[in-house]
Amino acid sequence: MRELTAEEPAPRAAAVKGLGRVGRWAAEYGDVVAGVGAAVIGMAGDTDAPVRAAVADALGWLGPLGGDDAGAVVVTLMGDTDTRVRRRASLAAERLALTGPDVTAAFRRLLDDADWHLRLNGLLGLRDRGEDAEPAVLVRLLGDADPYVWGPARAALYASLSRRPVLDEVKRAARHGHGLARARALEMLPERHVRELRDSLLDGLRDACPEVREVAAGLLAGGLRGPADALLSPLGLSGAVDSLFSAMRRYGAAESLLPVLRPSATADALLAALEAETDADVAARLLGVLGRWGDVRAVPAAVRWLDHPDAAAGAVLALADIGTPTAVRSVRAVIVSTAGPDLGPGLGHPYVRATAATAYGRLAPPDATETLLPLLRDPDQRVRAGAVDGLRRLGERGLPSRERDAVGAALLELLTSDEPTLWHTGNALSEYPETLPAVRRLIDHPSGEVRATVLRLLDEDDDTDVALLLAHLHDPSEPARYQALWGIDRYVATYGQLPEAAATDATDAIGATDVADMADTTDATAAAPGPTRSP
Repeated sequence: MRELTAEEPAPRAAAVKGLGRVGRWAAEYGDVVAGVGAAVIGMAGDTDAPVRAAVADALGWLGPLGGDDAGAVVVTLMGDTDTRVRRRASLAAERLALTGPDVTAAFRRLLDDADWHLRLNGLLGLRDRGEDAEPAVLVRLLGDADPYVWGPARAALYASLSRRPVLDEVKRAARHGHGLARARALEMLPERHVRELRDSLLDGLRDACPEVREVAAGLLAGGLRGPADALLSPLGLSGAVDSLFSAMRRYGAAESLLPVLRPSATADALLAALEAETDADVAARLLGVLGRWGDVRAVPAAVRWLDHPDAAAGAVLALADIGTPTAVRSVRAVIVSTAGPDLGPGLGHPYVRATAATAYGRLAPPDATETLLPLLRDPDQRVRAGAVDGLRRLGERGLPSRERDAVGAALLELLTSDEPTLWHTGNALSEYPETLPAVRRLIDHPSGEVRATVLRLLDEDDDTDVALLLAHLHDPSEPARYQALWGIDRYVATYGQLPEAAATDATDAIGATDVADMADTTDATAAAPGPTRSP
């Protein structure tokens, strides 16, 4: 109490905080703490902000001991000129569970505060009092830069989106909003309302905010193709046209003819937006849409974006989806572009080359095998993994016997020499079942990771393989035990019982296997905590 009159603000603030903590003594030492509330309230007009912040903090802790005027003082401090004071006062209002029109109005004012902590506290304060912010305010907060603010604002809008005024406000923001608020409003709208906004989406492709352009491109990809598709879809012909169109692209139809055969006003708008785009993320989204639609006019733009590190992978995938001879040659050029003075498309970036390698396997041109096999010796692990994934795609599509033998031999060599790509190699070998006898011979390999990959590839319908799975339930390597157990699990899922070879000791081994790390943890996963007030 004596320190309340100190000349320096720090001792005064510390004294006020200390008085707030002694509220815990009230039940046992009421005579000692008598007058504490009045003393703290008396400091609310101090000229130094740290002292006023301490007053708000102390009143929140004192509770009833603060007196009848404590609530009014806290509400007044919620409008203080200093951010720290407003923060502490908003928390004190929560601790005291203050209610009433003045409290609600104070929390509404915080929604316009320059400090994001206070905007968040304003949202949560209104929610806890059963009050809703105005839809226009929530939409404005939807464009907040801080996720701790726009996340709760979006949740509040979702909760009341069935109300007509709220839906109208979100639709207005989707049509005429600015920046992130417009982008997030577009993402919020149900599909039936998005279909009403085609003109706004096309206009959004020219918005100054990259996020709006990206969202607009993604929503336009949801089937809004224009007059040609609008006529074909009701007739059930769009799927057949898609197949014909893909075949024409693959087998070399004149590329200049293809856009004429399938016009689309939406595709025209997206292509024009792509030509003018400068943001890599937006360009990648536009390329993805045009690529999935097979628009051959996007090939030149995709080739240009191959040299941008943030859009190159998207450009590769778009070229692969378009699949014309020119596009396929561009994908191959990315694959063979390595570090050196004369960098080709993609600038030799490993991730881009890996993406191109996988895509090349999916495209399966005649030279795919001879292009991908040398990449298994690439110094970068990402490129090797991409090449393995490409070879897996080739295995899915079928290959001539001589090429299958070459790929199988290369993958078997990789299985024992390149541990970082083991997962990819195992997936690829599963598409080459003729390699299984050679894979079985590696069951006693010194590496536990290799043994685990072998066990993953074994056939649960083969009695010999089932015996190997049972035997390796005791493997010293945890990954190997894991794969052995899941192999037995596949057997039980198929036949409804343990294999006959599972005698009592084998059954006991299954029961003794430590499966703590293998168990499904879905039910044990805690829900993500909601937003908390900022001190």
